[in-house]
Parts: sequence; structure tokens; C-alpha cells
Amino acid sequence: MEIGHQQDWQVFLSEFDKETRPKLTLKSYKLICELHSIYYKHKYFEPCVSCNVPKLLQWIDEINEIYEKHI
Repeated sequence: MEIGHQQDWQVFLSEFDKETRPKLTLKSYKLICELHSIYYKHKYFEPCVSCNVPKLLQWIDEINEIYEKHI
């Protein structure tokens, strides 16, 4: 994971609590979509925030797996 992405993800993690599921900011939402498309090699895609929460939580977990390998 690139250093800039690591820093962005670290900020995201400091602001996001998966257990309480606060609303995502637009910036955080787009970061999840961007990083997932880069590191899981798929076309940039924005899942529905209100109807596809499980997909977003899965993406967060998957990005965390990559992040943790590089810290």
C-alpha cells in the first residue's frame, strides 16, 4: 500500500467506529471506493450507501487487511 494511501486510511480509521456505524462523510466514502478499486483491481464503483451497508463494511475489512500488512 502506498504511503499516501496508508496515511489517508489511518485518518479514516481514527474517525470511523465500525461498531457504532456513524454516517460516512463523502470524503471517507470515496476513499473506500477508490482504495478498494485500486487494491482489488476493479473498476471504480460506488455502492449504494443506504442499501448496501454490508458491502461497504466488507470493503473496509478488506482494505484493513492490506493496510495491516504494510504498517
